[in-house]
Amino acid sequence: MNEPQPNRVRCEAHGLMYDPAAHSGCVVCRREEQPSEPQRTGPPSTKVLALTKSLAALALVVFVGGVYLYLDRQQAIVEADGPTEPEVGRVVAALPGIPEHQGTIMLGRTGVDQYGYPRDRPDQLTLLALLQDKRFEELSSHLESFQASFEGDFRKEQWPGIAFNAFNTADRELGPLIDEWVKTTPDSFAPYQARAEHRVALAWHYRGSKVGRLTSKKRFKKMERTLAPVPADLKRALELRPRLAEARMTQLTLANAFGLDINTKTKILEAGLRDCPYCFGIRAAYLGSIKPRWGGSRELMQRKAADWQYTDKNPKLRQLLGFSDFDRCELLTEEQPAKALALCDRAIDSGAFAPFLAAKGLALIKLERYDDGVQALTEALDIIPQDSDFLRLRGYALLKAERYDEAARDLVLATRLDPVDERAEGHLHHILAKLVRLAFEQGEAGKVDEAIAEYTRVLQMHPRYAHAFLYRGDAYDRKGQLKLAEQDYLRAIELDPTNIEAYRGLDHVLFQQKRLDEIVELWNRYLKRKPKDAAALFERSGTYYHKGQLKLAKRDVAAACRLGHEKACATQARFSQAR
Repeated sequence: MNEPQPNRVRCEAHGLMYDPAAHSGCVVCRREEQPSEPQRTGPPSTKVLALTKSLAALALVVFVGGVYLYLDRQQAIVEADGPTEPEVGRVVAALPGIPEHQGTIMLGRTGVDQYGYPRDRPDQLTLLALLQDKRFEELSSHLESFQASFEGDFRKEQWPGIAFNAFNTADRELGPLIDEWVKTTPDSFAPYQARAEHRVALAWHYRGSKVGRLTSKKRFKKMERTLAPVPADLKRALELRPRLAEARMTQLTLANAFGLDINTKTKILEAGLRDCPYCFGIRAAYLGSIKPRWGGSRELMQRKAADWQYTDKNPKLRQLLGFSDFDRCELLTEEQPAKALALCDRAIDSGAFAPFLAAKGLALIKLERYDDGVQALTEALDIIPQDSDFLRLRGYALLKAERYDEAARDLVLATRLDPVDERAEGHLHHILAKLVRLAFEQGEAGKVDEAIAEYTRVLQMHPRYAHAFLYRGDAYDRKGQLKLAEQDYLRAIELDPTNIEAYRGLDHVLFQQKRLDEIVELWNRYLKRKPKDAAALFERSGTYYHKGQLKLAKRDVAAACRLGHEKACATQARFSQAR
């Protein structure tokens, strides 16, 4: 007999039968109710581990390789930056000549400062004029006189330093003149020290202003070659004048450039102090040579400054206490000008040393407090009136404050003192170009007389600025004052012989007077300099056409068209159709 069937029920969810006496649901329901299996936590397989290690190693190799490739590229960029020869800027080349020697070698300032130091200073422009005029014996005599004054009164220690600073420029035109000066007065220390100053400036130009890791080996080598003869010049200068403190200070500059140790620098200092035990300058130069970046420390700077407080003998020595804060101010100015300003103020609490004031001025400029920066730099220039760096900085602050006339005066003087200072030249160009542009806009607005007055003001600031002559000529042309326009255009061409706009302006003036032969000669002069100037050829072709010289007109049009001048090509096509 068959056994009785169990009482089965159909699952509504899945349609399957199950015995409710034995199970709570069908097989699918029971499977869904089962807890999930816990994940395995055991170690991965050997193959997986090996693959992971291989991928990590490959990633490391790729990363390191990428870093090295990046560094190689960066180093290639650095090494591609080779030293360049210094050039006199365009503005400086166009400035009136340095004034002739007028019989005075000093600036003529009266009185003494709070430390008993005379406020008068040697006139660096006159010293440069004497060099350029090859008045070598007179030049040596003046410099020997400054040194003798210092040896008689240490409070005149700045006189030789300021005088020799006139030659501390990378202007390569000075080199041959100083060599000739050495030959003319070989028994004077002056030309040897001057040549050392010039070569140091030239070497730092070749070195550039970037940090060491961003400076190419070629620049360092050029610097080293330029400095190589300097020790011999300093040695000869000291043989001829053993108490020449300026030579000792230049030796400290060389010690930094050559990476010499502090003991060597200390020996140089001690030699200088034997000749002038209460001098400020040699101590200041020494503190500058033991900054952290030159192998020293601020602790050593502070300790030395504290040891030198013979203020009963020379109260100016108190300024040395500010050098550590001054160094920190200079380093922070670019990134943290507010902190730098506080440090500069603390340095100035030790005394109004001109470089402290100038550093404060730069921090204020970075904070866009331009008028305050001008004030700080004015105080620095009251102490050292012909410092080209201070003049350039104040000129820039005045430029940012839109005090253009004052800025131009500072920048013109800065470029006269150091004609290879590209920053001063750039600032001056900016001012002059801005003023000319503003005047041009006045002329375009119909205010021609006002524009002429503004161009004239620019030329009072810079009597040889070609663009001012060019645009003033255009303004005179608009007024129908052709003679004045012609004079200005001719002056612009004299100062800038390749400015085609000046030729075009003069062409227009001459054409109104039917002076066609002179126009042809004008373009002949220009094309002699730039024979493949398509625009000039096209302009001359028009003059030939008006003269009735069609063959020559066609020749110039064809030449201009071959050079890609579209209007010339269109004119050539019209000539062809007219046949």
